[in-house]
Amino acid sequence: RILLWDSAAGKPAAEVALSYGRPAWKKDYEAPGALDSITKGKLWRAGQNFFTNLDTNVPITIGGQDVLVGHYYVAIQRSADGANWMLAFIDPASTRSMIVDASEVGADRGSSLTVKFTAPLTFQKTTGTTTNLDMMFTTNPDDVTKSLLQIKWGQFELNAPVVVKL
Repeated sequence: RILLWDSAAGKPAAEVALSYGRPAWKKDYEAPGALDSITKGKLWRAGQNFFTNLDTNVPITIGGQDVLVGHYYVAIQRSADGANWMLAFIDPASTRSMIVDASEVGADRGSSLTVKFTAPLTFQKTTGTTTNLDMMFTTNPDDVTKSLLQIKWGQFELNAPVVVKL
């Protein structure tokens, strides 16, 4: 999470929280074309068990995309040609009314989820392997309103700059 504290007022100035399950990377995903088969042209749930949640009490930008105050389910979306990766912001209210489980993201039933908007992510292959999905905000020590969202799993990493708007 990102927590910015207002020392003068003795209270938080901003909070952005991301919660998610941590699925294990499987060696099978390293086979040629395996990652493409589970991500290319699809919405991927980006977590385990319940939906990945992003909750922010201040406006932010992720990858230059404005994100208003609120609660969102988030997933990863990849273009059909595989060139573009995006963080997809899904409407929780409409998802709850449909009684869709997070495991259905990317499946036929999940295709009717309401993706409100997306934010671009930068993809890169890694040399090491991240055993369990890891998502983190790394705050810039020179400007605490700026962070980097890093999503690491297996042999890849997705990144997006995050700016807290105070």
